[in-house]
Amino acid sequence: MPHADQADLGSLPLEMLQARCEAQLATFRRSRDQHQDSSSCEEILRRAAAQDAYAFDYLWSLTIPLVRTYSPAACRLILDDLQQEAALRLWRRFQHATIPFQAASFAAYRNYVRTTVVHVCQHLQRERHYASLAYVAEPLDPSSFVGELLRYALYERCLALLPDALHRAVFYRRFVLGEDSATIAAALAQQFPDLTKQRVSRVVEACPKRLAAIPEIREMLESDGGDDL
Repeated sequence: MPHADQADLGSLPLEMLQARCEAQLATFRRSRDQHQDSSSCEEILRRAAAQDAYAFDYLWSLTIPLVRTYSPAACRLILDDLQQEAALRLWRRFQHATIPFQAASFAAYRNYVRTTVVHVCQHLQRERHYASLAYVAEPLDPSSFVGELLRYALYERCLALLPDALHRAVFYRRFVLGEDSATIAAALAQQFPDLTKQRVSRVVEACPKRLAAIPEIREMLESDGGDDL
């Protein structure tokens, strides 16, 4: 397929270039033809590399699907963080005062995005790992502890590790629903007739301490959460 004349592309508005670029990328995904025309994508890339902020916005909208596609499995649960950090790194590179980004083709840009995504994922994984190590060394804060458990999708496992129905019910109502001790005591009065607000408070305090003492839970929180990249 013949490529569009560069002079003609230079006169087109970004909206039209974006639509044409998306069509070119869709054709490439279907055909995997390495000679597929990507001239409209490259014109957006050229303008962004010339530090045109509006062109970078359009380039980034085209890049978001690439970031999500290239994300390693280890970062799927933090994809929004990955996307935000990748955008920041790309913006800084394109706006660099002395060595702004240059690419010979849109294919070269895709490769650069892939490399950036992998590096960002590794960086975020290290941050999570160090934060987990710092966390388990600090005095226990029940709310933040349970927040970490929920974040790491350990909720069901934690319920199974709590000693009885009372602990499980209080854990759910306090840390998932956010109810206070008086509300919990009233809600569970029929199921646990002798339950008082004071006892609920003791259970609320005990649940995170029990879970934090279980090696299985501590190992999950200390894990960096991913495979080698």
